[in-house]
Amino acid sequence: MFLRLPFLFAAGLLASCASSLAATTAHPFGRPLIPDMVADASIVDIDGVFYCYATTDGWGRHLETSGTPVVWKSRDFVNWSFEGSIFPDNFNSKYWAPSAPVKHDGRYYLFPTLDGKITATVSDHLTGPFRTLDGKDIFPGTGWSPFPIEQKSTIDAEIFRDDDGQFYMFYSRRRM
Repeated sequence: MFLRLPFLFAAGLLASCASSLAATTAHPFGRPLIPDMVADASIVDIDGVFYCYATTDGWGRHLETSGTPVVWKSRDFVNWSFEGSIFPDNFNSKYWAPSAPVKHDGRYYLFPTLDGKITATVSDHLTGPFRTLDGKDIFPGTGWSPFPIEQKSTIDAEIFRDDDGQFYMFYSRRRM
């Protein structure tokens, strides 16, 4: 009897470790929040719905394989649905760090990094399409211009709205 108890304990522990190893192999980085290869994600809760705006790129390949900017949506932060690209179909810029949208006067503003510059974009809908403030599509050759920050290499913007309603932008600079 006393020999059976340690044997059963050891067998149970071994089975538990094998189960844990199988789960780790299935998801080596843990359980993904979103079933996509995304980076620079910004998640915001608007009216009880979570929106995730993200860069898409291949793992370890950086901007070499970057795809279109995407938005995912969830009501419970567990089950996400793909809502598509947030920019028009003719979008053709290097893109990353979309920021979380802010609502102002019934419209949504997003400040992604496009071709290495923070760019102000606007849409009537959270899922886009987002366009420049003058309503033009966002791709080289249409006259889009970066957000009017006269500093080079401004990237990765986020907007903060203070309790008094004032908006603030914080961002990073490269190669200062």
